[in-house]
Amino acid sequence: MSGVGMMLLGAGGAKVTLTDLSVNAILTASPATAGYQLNTNGKVYSRENATYFEYENWVMPNSAASGFEALATIVSGTLTAGSSATGSWLALSSTREWFITTLNPPYTKNTDITVQIRQIGTATTLATSNVTLSADGSP
Repeated sequence: MSGVGMMLLGAGGAKVTLTDLSVNAILTASPATAGYQLNTNGKVYSRENATYFEYENWVMPNSAASGFEALATIVSGTLTAGSSATGSWLALSSTREWFITTLNPPYTKNTDITVQIRQIGTATTLATSNVTLSADGSP
């Protein structure tokens, strides 16, 4: 974990918070998967291979999650097919996940994304997280 992201209040006084996160997935045989998930239950999860780890609450109360949307922007690298879309705002009434997977040599992959959250129908970003995804599936 690195620096702290922004935190502001959304509709009805919902508290929105994101902190920066580095996810490192290592598997002794490819494929290795590293991911970042904003869940409809109001929590952020990191993904290391097939295991998800609860990281933080992105909104409190958690029941307010459906009133927000997220925008992921690739800073460097690429995401794996099946990840949530980048470059457009996505409603958080559905779980969103961005991930990388090492499928073939060189067995390592690194991607940096920025994730922002805002209340639906507004232009004000309430929270931002810089996310680093690293996967190593070297044999």
